[in-house]
Amino acid sequence: MKSDRAPHIYIVGQTASGKTGLSLSLADHFGSEILNTDSLMFYKDLSIGTAKPTKEELRTIKHHMVDVCDVGEDINAADYALKAAFILESSKKTFFCVGGSGFYIDALDKGLLPLPETDPLVIEKVNEIRDPVLELESVDPESFNSIAKEDLYRVKRALQVFHQTKIPLSQWKSENILHPYAKKIALHLERDELLKRVTKRTDLMLKDSGLIDEVREVVKNPKSTPWRPLGSVGYKQTLEYLNGDIESLEELKEKIVTKTMQLAKRQKTWFKKDKTVKWFSGDQPLLEIKEYILKLWETDKWRV
Repeated sequence: MKSDRAPHIYIVGQTASGKTGLSLSLADHFGSEILNTDSLMFYKDLSIGTAKPTKEELRTIKHHMVDVCDVGEDINAADYALKAAFILESSKKTFFCVGGSGFYIDALDKGLLPLPETDPLVIEKVNEIRDPVLELESVDPESFNSIAKEDLYRVKRALQVFHQTKIPLSQWKSENILHPYAKKIALHLERDELLKRVTKRTDLMLKDSGLIDEVREVVKNPKSTPWRPLGSVGYKQTLEYLNGDIESLEELKEKIVTKTMQLAKRQKTWFKKDKTVKWFSGDQPLLEIKEYILKLWETDKWRV
């Protein structure tokens, strides 16, 4: 039950906006623990491309739902929500729920739509569709406009819902309004500043071939094909580089930066729709954020 959950606040927003650094500072200050809400940090063998906290940071502040999947394993939003909710409901600590995976955050915070279980034959039918993005535009234009075209997992999931129920996913959402439970905070950065951070982070990922070697090692495992996380930003482009589809390191860097900025734009759009998010400027003093959170803890107003 949501009412039994330990006090928690979400730190959400764009990739490279400073969520990890902010959460580590806040958790240390308040004696809190961190519950990961970034779907790519579930995977043990993916660390460089996910900008995962360092081993020292993971030891210093207790993290939950990090490194819980091996190569070839996955965890969907429903399973994640169950596991994460259990953590919040079985602890007396305060938590910061940190990440930018909006779908997983909503699954934990709001719950999931009451959709019927999908027939395996429907899943097979959707997997056989030659152009699932074009199909989604035809049967559910609203979902088509809200889902990133390269996010084939969510594109196919929307098609599964339609072919299973004959009702568009967007209609399910409009008829089953889910309400948030806990407050959220996010850092706002101007595009130029965000681009600088993304570029610097990409440079660090590619330094000494770190990201390339990480992907090269993962694909040695036969369970890595196919594996959804390798289709995410950074990993997909690095695979293309290893396969010869991207010819130079400079081109690889440019493509990762471009795709990361596009991801950041989608994340900003997602969280701007959530009126429970309290936005702070990226150059706002940390003290102001700490004071804001302290008032929420003290007055028991961390709930929406």
